[in-house]
Amino acid sequence: MRVYVPGPAADLRRDTLTSTDAYAVTPALQAALPEDDAETREYVAYLGAVDDSAQLAAAAGAVPRRVVFAAEVAAAAVRHPEPEPDAGGHPGLVRLRGPVAWRDVVAIHVDEAAAEPDVRAAAAGDTAAARALEDRDLMWYDPSERDALTHIL
Repeated sequence: MRVYVPGPAADLRRDTLTSTDAYAVTPALQAALPEDDAETREYVAYLGAVDDSAQLAAAAGAVPRRVVFAAEVAAAAVRHPEPEPDAGGHPGLVRLRGPVAWRDVVAIHVDEAAAEPDVRAAAAGDTAAARALEDRDLMWYDPSERDALTHIL
């Protein structure tokens, strides 16, 4: 099962990913998007992680860049939380039952440096900056580039 794990940049230096939340194509997400194809649903799950990663970047107090790790995990490695009525939660949210190992990471997505002011401002509540972030794509990195990323983040 593909999961998108939001994380602070500091996770690049750790043995495993620290987030307990992730996003995936869940039955709830499929039900919310019945007319969409599998690729669109994957993208919506990914965007849930991107949104969470902005808050994690700001909370970490370090490099304010969004970071999302795509990983392949066993379906048993996640649990689907009970949906909260009218909570407005993301239908692709899952909880990880344990840490995600680096061997399971298949891609790393990171903001370019130019996004840092918008990440900082959006975390402080600036809605214009949050909208600007929606228009920014994260860059894709292979997990073999992890060490190089630790030097720039």
